[in-house]
Amino acid sequence: MRHTMYRARYRTVRHAVLLIAMASAAVTTHAQGTRDTVSSVHDTAQVVAPAGHLVHPRDAFVFGAFALATAVALPNDRHIADAFQRPGVQRSTTLRRAAAVFRYTGQPGVLVGGVAAYAVGRATQRPALARAGLRTTEALVVTGTLTSIAKAVTGRARPPVAAGGDPYDFGLWRGREQGYTSMPSGHTSAAFAAATALSAEWKRSLPEGARYAVPALYAGATLVGLSRMYNNRHWASDVVAGAALGILGGQLVDRWGRARPPNALDRWLLPLSIAPGANGSVRVGFTLPAHAAISSY
Repeated sequence: MRHTMYRARYRTVRHAVLLIAMASAAVTTHAQGTRDTVSSVHDTAQVVAPAGHLVHPRDAFVFGAFALATAVALPNDRHIADAFQRPGVQRSTTLRRAAAVFRYTGQPGVLVGGVAAYAVGRATQRPALARAGLRTTEALVVTGTLTSIAKAVTGRARPPVAAGGDPYDFGLWRGREQGYTSMPSGHTSAAFAAATALSAEWKRSLPEGARYAVPALYAGATLVGLSRMYNNRHWASDVVAGAALGILGGQLVDRWGRARPPNALDRWLLPLSIAPGANGSVRVGFTLPAHAAISSY
């Protein structure tokens, strides 16, 4: 009996260490990926990176680390899932409510937030906020596309669907069927994509607050992933893979925006202004290079 108790305690500690490592890896990845972005930026209105640098050599190391973390999580998926589904854990009202909040934060919360930030930034004439909203939305679109492809290819069964609770229930191209879209976690990839895009913009626009905002963004993204495990919708390795994919999507969008300003979306959406007009109308305008405006009602 005592031997069994110690084994259970050891397993619980091992699970906790693994989950903390997931969160730490996310923050470390962002710090490595954006250090070059903020080291010499003084003018937040124009941030230009050398063309052709969408992929950095260190990306191979970073995502190799995520691949290793996924490989480490995979043989522990069943034990971790059992720990999250223990009756005492599932009966917690606090955990259930928190999981619901972070589940909606992952989808559709971050997308709604990105669109809202863009709209508010345009309406209040705050270009930095509008750019952050636009970059976040772009990152979510790119990451969502990558996630959908990965889900279709891996065809992994979700925990409740897996035959005999087998975490190794994969099927090539089976991800087009309901219940077999477990890897990677879409909520997690969306949350980490938003965190990556927002962190990059925050470091450029408000560098003095980035030391607090960036860890908070990634902590929130990690909690989104944990909520999916709590709800028994994903395995732990799904969450790690989703985090990696989200960071990849966020970094690609950020680097693309810096390397090719202004791209088509920037040219059409960032100069847009929205303001209330007379008699309850809405005034929409575009700021031209000569600082002239064309307005319509």
